[in-house]
Amino acid sequence: FDKIIVGSDCVWNGEAFTLETAYLLDFVEEDVKKGNFASSFACDMIPDGQKEIFKKYLSKFKTLSVREDRGKELIKELTGKEATVVLDPTLVRDQFFWSEIAAESKLQIKGDYIFVAEYAISAALLRDAEKLARRYNLPIYFLYPPKGKKSKGKIFFKASPQDVLYLIQNAKFVL
Repeated sequence: FDKIIVGSDCVWNGEAFTLETAYLLDFVEEDVKKGNFASSFACDMIPDGQKEIFKKYLSKFKTLSVREDRGKELIKELTGKEATVVLDPTLVRDQFFWSEIAAESKLQIKGDYIFVAEYAISAALLRDAEKLARRYNLPIYFLYPPKGKKSKGKIFFKASPQDVLYLIQNAKFVL
């Protein structure tokens, strides 16, 4: 290989569950070129306890690209390096591409439902989903369990990419 890259989505969000340094390529040997594509911090600030970790590993990246302007600013603040802002890779393909993948899902859900496709479900998001569920008398399906909160919805924690696309494509509402 010529280079190892990491990306994309919220791979550098230390506020998600826990900071996973594998996404900073901590396991890659020093003499190997490192880069990333369209990574996202998905937050405006890096917690103080994580700044040195990000600085240590991101300083070793040959190329850096992010999805948002704030991510570019964070990289500059942490490393002094310039990052390129690029489009979310999911947006470079049209709906027909994603529909073909969704069609590979083994899920067969009958009836309308609300799909909550967020991994860090806030109290406000859960409240909105439950309000919609009551208003339209619909079940709620979650990609991840609401952290620290109880809900009567079904969780698809082990959903494949095909399943996630199916859940999005066939939902009455997606939050």
